[in-house]
Amino acid sequence: MQPSTTAEPVTTGFADLDTLLQANGIPVGNVCTIRSDPNASAYELLLSVLQANRDKAHFITTTRRKSAIINSLRRLGESVPEKSKLVDLSDNATSADVLNTITDRNITPRDVIFVDSLNTLTDGNKQTYAQLYRELKQIATEKEAVVFCHYLTDSDNDNSLRQTVDYLTDLLLSVSVTMSEEGIKQQLWIERLPVGEGLKESQQDTRLISVRSSGAQLSLNTGGRI
Repeated sequence: MQPSTTAEPVTTGFADLDTLLQANGIPVGNVCTIRSDPNASAYELLLSVLQANRDKAHFITTTRRKSAIINSLRRLGESVPEKSKLVDLSDNATSADVLNTITDRNITPRDVIFVDSLNTLTDGNKQTYAQLYRELKQIATEKEAVVFCHYLTDSDNDNSLRQTVDYLTDLLLSVSVTMSEEGIKQQLWIERLPVGEGLKESQQDTRLISVRSSGAQLSLNTGGRI
């Protein structure tokens, strides 16, 4: 099932990232995954994408309270979406809970659905992750939406996540943290692009973006090559 081309791409909220992509954003019909170190700013990245698509966002959390998301947005100096757009499944959520929550919502073209985080799904294993991603892909394609999922790389079920989720996702990003004499450095890697998509010809080898964090704020600065 191929993504629709009738709706405009969805912005990530970061011009440095959007302008790397041929579509100037993420084409609808795709499932995206952010894989991150536990101490990286992937959560802030999710919130920034959410804020850039505030009126079209559906944020489903399996690991945080709704109040915590609202407080995080306020610390970022951002306005808060309608509370109905934030769904708290933080008590022993399963993949079925996530899918039922999404299918019960009114998803319209160019909506952005967030699932944070896959690590805490109580039925998380290779089979359930595979089925979850197949159904998320079907939803994204049929509804002309974009789905963002997030997971941490130090979880007990990391092998199942990596083997299944990384393989099935359309756009795969990873956020890592390294220490150097210059201090803490975060990097956002574009690991995989959706089928039929690419990076702009003038920057086709650029896959690495430095992540700068100042307090609760997050910014991206394009640079580096694989």
